[in-house]
Amino acid sequence: MKSEEQIELLIEKIRLFMPSSGLWPVTVIGLKREELKCLSFEPSVLSSQQLLFLIRTDFGVNDLIDYISNTKEFLLIPIAQRDVFLNNYLERVYENSGMINWSEKIANLSIGIAIKLSEDLDLCIEPIEAGLSELDDHFGFSDRHLKAYRLFEIYSCAF
Repeated sequence: MKSEEQIELLIEKIRLFMPSSGLWPVTVIGLKREELKCLSFEPSVLSSQQLLFLIRTDFGVNDLIDYISNTKEFLLIPIAQRDVFLNNYLERVYENSGMINWSEKIANLSIGIAIKLSEDLDLCIEPIEAGLSELDDHFGFSDRHLKAYRLFEIYSCAF
């Protein structure tokens, strides 16, 4: 299987393992090494692919309601108790951490899932210390209401 196919499979598997099938505050994309050549950092020669986790900056209360309403936990709750659950979840997000912190927690969850699933695909995944704002500027992510959160090298461990 080609590395691009493995990356796409990994991204699809991340979606399946996330706690909600609704909208997410995080987006995961694969990048090719060539797309990063003009930046001030460069991934190692082992990696022709990178995995980028982005946080949605436009994720609002309606998106959060969609996320909550499509969680596995929510769907197991009796219908009569769902409104209470939804309101408690919303209060917890806004009182405890706010939307940005909650979004980062969900992004970190997706990163943990990616790391675990990459082992099943015989992929190595390592963080790249990079200027994430440089990525935002280069790809115009802010125009699309996205902000680069974490960048990883990803390559076959079967060398």
